[in-house]
Amino acid sequence: MPKVQRILIDEREIPVGLRSLTRIRSFSEIRNGILNTIQRTKELHPDAKIFYAHSNPTFQQAFLERNPKLFPYDEKDVDLVLSSESCLPWNLIDGIAKHIEDDLELSKEVQKWIRKLKVKSNHFHVVGKSKHLHVHSSAVIYPGVVFDTTSGPVIVDKDAKISSFSFIEGPVYIGPNSQIDNARITGATSIGATCRVGGEVGTCLIGDFTNKHHEGFLGHSVLGSWVNIGALATTSDLKNNYGVVKIREESDECITGSIKFGSVISDYCKIAIGVMLNTGTVVDFGSNVVSSRIGGYVFPFTWAESGQPYILDLFLRDARKIMARRNRELTLSETELIRILYESKVKNKNPEGFMEIIESKIRTSSSEYKENFEDLKQKVGSLRKLIRKIELGGGEKAIERHKGRGKLTARERISSLIDPETSFLEFSPLAAEGVYPDGVPAAGILTGIGRICGIDCVIVANDATVKGGTYYPLTVKKHIRAQEIALQNFLPCIYLVDSGGAFLPMQDEVFPDKDHFGKIFYNQANLSSLKIPQISVVMGSCTAGGAYIPAMSDESVIVKGNGTIFLGGPPLVKAATGEIVTPEELGGALVHSTISGVTDHYAEDDAHAIEITRNIVSTLHHAGNVAAKGSISWEEPLYPSEEIYGIIQKDIRKSYDVREIIARIVDGSRFQEFKKYYGITLVTGFAKIYGKMVGVIANNGVLFSESALKASHFIELCNQRGIPLLFLQNITGFMVGKKYENSGIAKDGAKMVNAVSTSVVPKYSVVIGGSYGAGNYGMCGRAFNPRFLWMWPNSRISVMGGEQAANVLLTVKMEQLEREGKKLSEAEQFAFRKPILDDYESRSSCIYSSARLWDDGVIDPAKTRDVLGITLYADHSKRPEYPRYGIFRM
Repeated sequence: MPKVQRILIDEREIPVGLRSLTRIRSFSEIRNGILNTIQRTKELHPDAKIFYAHSNPTFQQAFLERNPKLFPYDEKDVDLVLSSESCLPWNLIDGIAKHIEDDLELSKEVQKWIRKLKVKSNHFHVVGKSKHLHVHSSAVIYPGVVFDTTSGPVIVDKDAKISSFSFIEGPVYIGPNSQIDNARITGATSIGATCRVGGEVGTCLIGDFTNKHHEGFLGHSVLGSWVNIGALATTSDLKNNYGVVKIREESDECITGSIKFGSVISDYCKIAIGVMLNTGTVVDFGSNVVSSRIGGYVFPFTWAESGQPYILDLFLRDARKIMARRNRELTLSETELIRILYESKVKNKNPEGFMEIIESKIRTSSSEYKENFEDLKQKVGSLRKLIRKIELGGGEKAIERHKGRGKLTARERISSLIDPETSFLEFSPLAAEGVYPDGVPAAGILTGIGRICGIDCVIVANDATVKGGTYYPLTVKKHIRAQEIALQNFLPCIYLVDSGGAFLPMQDEVFPDKDHFGKIFYNQANLSSLKIPQISVVMGSCTAGGAYIPAMSDESVIVKGNGTIFLGGPPLVKAATGEIVTPEELGGALVHSTISGVTDHYAEDDAHAIEITRNIVSTLHHAGNVAAKGSISWEEPLYPSEEIYGIIQKDIRKSYDVREIIARIVDGSRFQEFKKYYGITLVTGFAKIYGKMVGVIANNGVLFSESALKASHFIELCNQRGIPLLFLQNITGFMVGKKYENSGIAKDGAKMVNAVSTSVVPKYSVVIGGSYGAGNYGMCGRAFNPRFLWMWPNSRISVMGGEQAANVLLTVKMEQLEREGKKLSEAEQFAFRKPILDDYESRSSCIYSSARLWDDGVIDPAKTRDVLGITLYADHSKRPEYPRYGIFRM
């Protein structure tokens, strides 16, 4: 066999069951015989270069400081990879006997002193063969000790002490400086350096500097380092029903596969006098167990059973004090690791309760992750490039003409209006993209939420560089959508007016219908009646029906020279009456500020108008004022948001765990999951985003009856508690087939649609993948009135997928031809399907959707948390009444 030259200890993924033991130390440093994995690897491959990889740079630094002869992984090929699976606690327990026997032959250091020593004594007794007892010459064995080597060797390392009347049955290893006090040790057991062990121990692995000095039973258990076990403390290692033991770490559970398994007790833990730990108990890092009533898992740094956390500085003080007694100290990097662990598990704990943290299982080094990352990154890059083009409005020449009149552009006006160092959340920047032959970037109007004098406001700004700011059908739709958002969230409206009115060649699609141009003024009147401020700033033309915008506002500002307001412009006046009049004489700033009274404030220029507008907003004392919200605290997700790029599959049909997305959006990656093991194709639960509680409903596969019922229950729950709902859509639809139709999936799906429809709490939707068919309805599509609906660049929306549509239409066509006695060849079938597939590819894209305002914009997935945070804080509506549901067909 070829010689092993490069070895990788890969700790980028830690399985459930091992996490509590590897909070600040590597699995490769856990001794599981006489040696640990690093030592054993060096003995087996003395000339090999050993590399180490961990997902946490601080952890890797601390590890390499302790193991200076190892190297950080250089991402090159290796001959051997050592993963953590072999060091799962139950595997460690099962492997103790073999490792002790193998390590006895393998360890050069042990072999040196074994060769020099012959065990002869009259004051202790050996059952079995004396040659299997190995006692270092510096060890002290007191009278009355019994060693039993019948089942395996006993190794007592240097400076160890075995007190009188101890019974030790091999295979057993007792580390340097350890003290065995009148103990009974049976089965395969490995005891680390500088430990004190008394009472009864059976088949255990005990880390260095651990104290179990008193009576009590420890069975089939793994203890970390610096653990203290109180007198008469007991671990149960066999269930009453003799079943397989399960263990839990935070929100994750796994089956050990072992019938006999006790406890896992991590580093720096204390177990009080008389405590009894049940099978499968996990006591995580730095905890203190003072009661037997603790359940199966104790969070890090916790006083159990009270659940109160340690104070970090006191924990570090006590740890340093205890370590100093053994001439040991915490390194700076180990201290930093403990601080990071403490902050992630305790410091930012939610006041309502300690929500469980989502432990990510993503391998960012995998080829699949990297391929996905590059694909979505490219899509985001294309989106940004398109938006930059749209932001130029009517183009450089149109902007130059606009500025030549002394005007700021629409984007400059907004930027000057909002508070410094705050952002403007723009709605639907892709509106009208590719819809009209002559191009109307952003539909000629900018809308969004901006903060003015500490108050969140909806801003509507005409872009006069695009077709003179005239209203196309989608311009009207976008303006009305902004007013709808203002109504739902109780936000003041600021209109920056610079428009030539309706686009006359399309007047029939702009003027006459219910949701056409007149709806803008209807909305203004009703918004004002609800005490939602309406403020207009006339910075250019305000013609025909558009003149009602400032006239129906609570306060209006007009700019000298450029601002004009009239129902009929000079050409129409001349045609109707024969009167010749200039725009300024007919409806200029001076006329409306001094004669007609249509406006309330006279501004010298755009900058002055913006200053006046900010002063007006500062007087509102509106519910949208956010100054008081500085007291709300939150924690950032544990994982970088950009990792979403690598999680989203390049092939939209491939699945992934949506919890990985949730973990990169919500505070502290904390998620209190609801009905986790029921209706598993839908993930539901509670989380916070920038300190705001939300109920999350996220697709994790096709919707079954159980998924729909689970969603209905959860929606009712959130409505009872007044908690907003966040829908993460990636749905192909509801399950189809005879079995599911017969079992009533239609009525169960209807329950979910009913619950979504009648829900009264704010709803927010993000399409993170596909949004197809009835799944769109159940997951709060546009028709179900979400406060906001955003899409990602990879997302698609249509009644069904292109493949399904092509196959359905092909089946219909072939059945029709069969009735006529005709058939389609494979080539003809392909030719029939291709235009359908191409059409669906184009018409289901997020660009196509956003251009038609089926959503509020396509966003960068890495910015989703920020976008949701702005929209959550923009909600100033009153708490709704309890919902009234329609009939649920049972």
